[in-house]
Formats: sequence, structure tokens, C-alpha cells
Amino acid sequence: MGISNNAIIVIHWMKTNQLLQTGDAVAELGAQQISNDLIEDHTYLDNLSKLFKVRPFSETFDWKISEKKFLDGGLQHLPGDAPFAKKLYEHLGLKYTCIDFDNSPHSIRLDLNYDSVPKNHKGKYALVTNLGTTEHAANQLNAFKIIHELTALNGIMLHTLPFQGFSAHGFMGYSMQFFWMLCKSNLYNVIDVNLLYYDSYPIPANIIRFAKENSSIFVEKDHIEKLMLRDVGLVIVLQKKHDIDFVPPIDVANGTKTNDSVMKQRYWTVFDLNLLDRYLSRGKNK
Repeated sequence: MGISNNAIIVIHWMKTNQLLQTGDAVAELGAQQISNDLIEDHTYLDNLSKLFKVRPFSETFDWKISEKKFLDGGLQHLPGDAPFAKKLYEHLGLKYTCIDFDNSPHSIRLDLNYDSVPKNHKGKYALVTNLGTTEHAANQLNAFKIIHELTALNGIMLHTLPFQGFSAHGFMGYSMQFFWMLCKSNLYNVIDVNLLYYDSYPIPANIIRFAKENSSIFVEKDHIEKLMLRDVGLVIVLQKKHDIDFVPPIDVANGTKTNDSVMKQRYWTVFDLNLLDRYLSRGKNK
């Protein structure tokens, strides 16, 4: 998806609220590129440069509009020659790294499915961005654990992810329930939530073909061609308010209890309310 005006608005808000200062560190999941909407209209970037007291982007970089390629619903797919966000962050005076499995410059080589965050990177980053990356990981538990461990105390986690549709994009679409439970388990603050709507479109031809070519039980498939999809993206901004080990989200109703000692230890923020109360009380008494 790349870095767009949604991310710039969040960075502007962080700077205004003294959550992001010159010299702070930023980590991206996947080396992100700069979207055409920011290049076509420098207003967002120049307002940001003014806030950080650096030279305007429009006077510094001669970024060109990339070839415009669109997914079915109208979301732009950035080509390989689109400029990378690394220059944007460094122009603002921020320290930059990205999480990737290749050997690109300024990257931590991590496989989101398997690897752990190196000790010297834990709790280091004031901003961690997940701009259309974790939906491509099969191991969601490890991917969100990596985000948690990278983020500094009071740091911001910015997610821009598929919420509905995106039928031929990535592995995952995210429900709001997932983020509700992620926040409950890890005591995150929700700063903001937004939904991005794209155009409606028919079921992609490769999905229809796959369904029809593999028909041995449900042979009546003509209705599929009449279906319409609409992609919706989710933007959610979270703040890490407690320096605790990552607790996996668990999808249980509020007030659910267990006497299983393993479950109480594993999901202590959800099931061990006495321990949670003691932990929160210690924080208030500091």
C-alpha cells in the first residue's frame, strides 16, 4: 500500500503531541514506498517539514509520479521505481530501519513467520508502521509479537490493513474483533480508527476460473460471476502504554473465567484479574 497521507497525518499528530522528536527511531514492516498522492500534492509533506523545521520536501526532492497501476477496487499498486519512505523519514531527522527478509540497506533481516526481535532493537522505536504487510504473513501471532516488541513505551503502532474484500491480496483480512482483543490483551490505547472505501468490482476472473475448474461437489457456480466485491481498508492507531511481554489476543466474551493455571498465566491480562489489578495499581502508585 505504501506510505500515504494517512501515515503523514499520524506523524504530524505525534510530533504535535511530543510523541515523536528529532532523533527518534522509526521502524517499518517492509520497506515502504511513497504513494503518488503525496508526490502529486506536496501539501501534507511540506506542512510536516515545517513542523519538524526542515527544508520543504517540494524544494528538496524531485520525486516523479510513478506509473499508475491499480488493483480491482481502485487501490494503487506502486511499481518498483517508486521512491522509498526512508528518505522521507531521514529528511525529518528521524532514525530509520525496516523489517524485511532481504538484505536491503537499513533493514533488520527478520522472517515475520518465525524470527524474534534482536535484543538491541526491543523497545527502541517511537513509531512502528504496518502499512499492508502483516496480511502477507501466515504466522499472525509472531508478526504482531514483533510489532509489540519493537515499539517503545508510549510508542505508536500504525496499521493500514485489509478489512473487507481484497479477495486476491495477501493471506489475511482483519476484523475489528481482532484489534479489540489485541488491545485488551496488551493494554494498548486506541488513538484513532478509520475505514478506507474503494470501488465495487466483480469477483476477479482468476477466482471464478479456480472455482469452476475445481468443481467436483458444488457444480452450480454461475452465481459467482454475479457477485460484487468492495474493498475496505482499516487504519488503526494504537499506543503501547505498558512495557509487558506480548500477550496473544484470545477471542472470548467479556467476563469469561478459567481455573486453568496455564491459561491464566498465558493470558493473564484477560483471565487473572487479580494480577492485572495489582499490576495496574503499582503503576498508579509510582
